[in-house]
Amino acid sequence: MKAKNFSHNQDIELTETKPYIMKRELHSQKNLQKYYLALILTFLFFTGMLTDMGEAYGQNCSVNAGVPQTVCADEPLFLFGNASGAYPAGGSTATWSQVGGPKVTIVSPTFLNTEITNTVAGNTYTFRLSDRCADGSLVFQ
Repeated sequence: MKAKNFSHNQDIELTETKPYIMKRELHSQKNLQKYYLALILTFLFFTGMLTDMGEAYGQNCSVNAGVPQTVCADEPLFLFGNASGAYPAGGSTATWSQVGGPKVTIVSPTFLNTEITNTVAGNTYTFRLSDRCADGSLVFQ
């Protein structure tokens, strides 16, 4: 089959290229299938690694011991905490403990909101609120 090249006024020969194109398309489909298979296997591999083969881990309860506070010598000192999430059947067992400063008395250490007595002016005290989640993990702040 002959066609005219209009830019140079020359005859050029057109050849039939369909078998080559079909073979090339078939080859490309196989590569595409291999690519998608590799992509899927890679996704499954990393998903399995991130979830430890189906077992995802996460904190299922939390405690909040509130924000640091400053009180004057003649004012009472109170701790305000909260606990949320999944706890054993008996509920939260949050407990306050002293982790810094001269020894004081925590009036009700198993209450989320409690008073501190026997403080001395000019000292810094640090307290921790801790609890055990339903899965057995210990959380504290």
